[in-house]
Amino acid sequence: PDTAAAAHQLFDALESVSADARLAFVLHVVEGYSLPEVGEALRVSTATAKRRVREARAHLVRRATKDDYLSTLIQ
Repeated sequence: PDTAAAAHQLFDALESVSADARLAFVLHVVEGYSLPEVGEALRVSTATAKRRVREARAHLVRRATKDDYLSTLIQ
């Protein structure tokens, strides 16, 4: 139940991120793809994949400053 709640909280926080950034983040952080693999899967350069992951991560960090539970998830 805690894992399901954590996943739900994380994906709720990612809803307001662009679909491209969200997908790159999930592939890299959740699924464990390397950045080159993310780029290949999304048909973008590794640099673009990295930028998209960074965009999603920055959004989560901003959200975490307002949400104690989310803050514990992304540490």
